Amino acid sequence: MYWIPENTENEIKSILKSSLYKYFTDLSEQEAEYLFSIAYSDFINYVAVTRDFIFDENYEEETLVAIQYIYQNQPLVLNDMLSEWLEVWSLKWKQRVKLAVKEDESSKINEEVEKKVQGVLPSIPELYEWFKRYAIGSLIRHGEVCFTGLLAETVVKEIIFKILSSQDPAEAIRFLKENPAFVLNEITKKVKELSAYRGNLVIVRLNPLFFESQRGEPF
Repeated sequence: MYWIPENTENEIKSILKSSLYKYFTDLSEQEAEYLFSIAYSDFINYVAVTRDFIFDENYEEETLVAIQYIYQNQPLVLNDMLSEWLEVWSLKWKQRVKLAVKEDESSKINEEVEKKVQGVLPSIPELYEWFKRYAIGSLIRHGEVCFTGLLAETVVKEIIFKILSSQDPAEAIRFLKENPAFVLNEITKKVKELSAYRGNLVIVRLNPLFFESQRGEPF
């Protein structure tokens, strides 16, 4: 268990948030908070991968301790690290993220995958977490630094869904436990495909009621 002073953690968050405004201007408060929540999580994952903490049990806390140390002892190094990372992250956001109000066919497919996969995840919690962390590392090493947590989950769930398409749940669980190398190989292949793709990878669904309340008129 690691202890990070709350004021130090808040200062680190403040630095990241102020840096974010350099790349995304004219953000509303709600938009800024949403972007920051994704960016903060992605930056933690980025540092965890580059510092080899990603497979440690408490990797997020370890990563915060490492960032705290850099912040206190090498502030310019942290500033350079953030600037370089945010430049790539902001480009990836604009390239990979699509904002949408209405649902499309992909949302139905995602619901089908989620429904089927959720039936086996309680039987492999540690393995699933390990697969996700491997996927996060693979994504970041291939330059995909935006929405790393969500993309990692999606990659792993799609692979499990593929296995479930040809086996019943009990067989699939046994296969996953006995053949983790197969899943890791599939993750690597899927991430390579994603990194080669130049379109949107994440669709953020907006709530039209929010815009109605902001504009005072139907959306």
